[in-house]
Amino acid sequence: MIKILCNGAFGRMGRAMSTKIMQEDDMQIVAAVDVKGAGSDIGSLCGMEPNGVLIQDDLEAAIKKAKPDVMLDFTNPHAVMKNIRTALSNGVACVVGT
Repeated sequence: MIKILCNGAFGRMGRAMSTKIMQEDDMQIVAAVDVKGAGSDIGSLCGMEPNGVLIQDDLEAAIKKAKPDVMLDFTNPHAVMKNIRTALSNGVACVVGT
């Protein structure tokens, strides 16, 4: 099972990717991060059953708590490099969407 953190989870692409991941058998959303929507359940946000994964606003804290294998980043050009450094310094692989 691939454990995934979705960064930028509240946005259009973050929700679309989270929805698709939650439909897969070999992947699991273990954390969701965004500067908007903190406290929202990612399952509910995506029109699915609540799954208990609440959007957080602190990337490093989310990584330390959830221990994901991969961070999907759908934030913005101003934040992405800092996000990548945070993920890599915590041993998390990165996939960046534009």
